[in-house]
Amino acid sequence: MTTARHTPFISMIGLIAALFVCPSGAQSPAPLASPTPPASFITPPTLVPQPSLFTPPFTPLRPPEKAGLRPDATPFPRRTPAGMKNLGRLRGLASLHRDLALLCGDSPRPSDAGAVQPDCEAALVESDGSLRALNRRGLYAAQRLPGDRMLFLERNLSLFLRDPSGSEKRVAASVAEPRASEDGSTVVFTQYPPGTERLEPGLAGKLVGMGMGGGTPRVITEDPSASSPFPVPGTEEVIFLSARTGLASIWMASPGKPDRQLTNIGKTEVDGEFTPVYGRELIWIPGSRKAVYTAHYGSHTVWLLDVDTGKARKLGPGRLPAFQEDGTIAAVTGPEESPQIVHYGLTGTP
Repeated sequence: MTTARHTPFISMIGLIAALFVCPSGAQSPAPLASPTPPASFITPPTLVPQPSLFTPPFTPLRPPEKAGLRPDATPFPRRTPAGMKNLGRLRGLASLHRDLALLCGDSPRPSDAGAVQPDCEAALVESDGSLRALNRRGLYAAQRLPGDRMLFLERNLSLFLRDPSGSEKRVAASVAEPRASEDGSTVVFTQYPPGTERLEPGLAGKLVGMGMGGGTPRVITEDPSASSPFPVPGTEEVIFLSARTGLASIWMASPGKPDRQLTNIGKTEVDGEFTPVYGRELIWIPGSRKAVYTAHYGSHTVWLLDVDTGKARKLGPGRLPAFQEDGTIAAVTGPEESPQIVHYGLTGTP
């Protein structure tokens, strides 16, 4: 591969600056080799009405229930091959967390760089890929928590927690990129100055975490280029993206310890050994400290990362990774019109 100077600058500030203004100063990074940026990096525009959230042969959205929850409160359903193919056909699927989808109809998805932010809504996904409406629109992000709870980030950057009864309360304001821990006890996000309801160029934020019941948020890292936090299951550690070295990489923040770079250590250019960063799709392998994520550098690829060693391995093409009962990772490949399912083994390194 021909070596070229690229700087996939992942922070919200850097991305917006790259989209709207020209970098200046001796320390400015080179032009972006842009991966798929998180939705919160895109400046909110006016609402875009959506006439439909599904494309045939998808099962239409069923009428919402009072709280939008499963009657028997069963665990999150496993995705069947047929269900994954149905998801692969769905246009406007911006994100999928467990069985909670964020849908943006036929408008550009929130992850499209420079795209107009659509009016997205949340829906529950059954194992066969059918959808159940929740009557929750105007969203930037949606996450499914244990105990029949949900997190919704609204367009004005307010974060709401929905309980099993369907009642909601605001747990944070002026935030972006919220992600809950696997047990649903904590949430991490990018915190902006009080009163912020819109992301603007030059807006500075910090990665923070707090208990789901409230309390004083703790700063995760002082890195001004940090973005896209994900809690490590069973710990207070958080992985995040940073371009502090000039090249977008995955880092680890641990309480009381210096931040630790996991990928692309010592690199300043994109080459054949470059490890791409994750986008919106990242899952944890049960009982391990390994994550599987989707990267988007020209095409979607699935990667396996060991957060202890920092070693990463490309599994192959795909998106929407899902852990299977046989210990493999299933992913969707191909175009939306004719998606296919592939399975990847997790043996070997990392």
